Formats: sequence, C-alpha cells, structure tokens
Amino acid sequence: MVVGLDGSLAGRRAALHAAQEAVERGTSLRMLAALQAPRSGDFWAPAVPAAVSEAVEHRRVEVQAALDGAVNWVKEHMPNLDVTGEVVVGDPAGLLHEAGRTAQLLVVGSRGRGAVASALLGSVSRATLHGAECPVMVVPPLEDSRVEGVRSTLDMDQEL
Repeated sequence: MVVGLDGSLAGRRAALHAAQEAVERGTSLRMLAALQAPRSGDFWAPAVPAAVSEAVEHRRVEVQAALDGAVNWVKEHMPNLDVTGEVVVGDPAGLLHEAGRTAQLLVVGSRGRGAVASALLGSVSRATLHGAECPVMVVPPLEDSRVEGVRSTLDMDQEL
C-alpha cells in the first residue's frame, strides 16, 4: 500500500484511508513524499552545481523529518500497522507510478479545487489515475475529526 503525501490536510486524510485499507488487507503502508528539484534552464552541464545539490539534500532532510512526524501520527491511529516514510526527489506523479508497479493500491488525496482549477493548475491525483499499473484511490476532501487541529507539516511548495 502506497500513499502519496504533499503536506496538505488532504494528504493526511488520504494517509488515514490508506492506513485503514492496509490494516484491512493485512499489509504495510509506505508513505511517499516527492520533492521536486529546482527547475531551471540555467543548468546546461550534465552535472548539477554543488550548491543546488546541497540545497536539495538540505530540503530533503527537512521534509523527511516532517514526514517522520506524519508517520508517527498515522501510527498513533493505527498502532499495529507497519508504516514507513520516504522522501524521493522527482516528479510526484512519476514517482507514484513507479511505486504503483509493486503496490496493491495507490492512495492520493484531492484538495477539491474543482474541474477548472484542476485543469489549469495540474493535478497529481489526476495524473496518478492515468497510467497507474495498480488500483488508485483518490480521497476527496471529506470532514474527518482526526485531522482537526493538525497542522500541515510537509510544506512541499517551499522554494529551494
């Protein structure tokens, strides 16, 4: 079971649904956070400058620490579930497709922006649905008392 997290409360809801599915299926849960590397036309050489690599690694460590907190939060709700968290540098939809090759189920949240906003902004949940090699569950923005008061800790939109 794999759940993609982006730091939003929708991601937290998705993690809880994924955890419940994992318990019901008797499997473990892998919480995956994708960290996009800086996109810039400034890098013409095949090697990324050391300063950029260091910044990406620094940010990966920060996001991993926040993800570890999210893993512990899920374990509080599902104490008997084997839960791991991993931050991978790359495109979120591509990494979820890769993870889905061996997963029973891919779970992602939806922020409920609506059809027009999703089309304009792009949507990881939509991209995950297309081309996935396993079943995909998109968790809508449902009310859930377990996420009330939870602060979003994985600020994936922060600039590097």
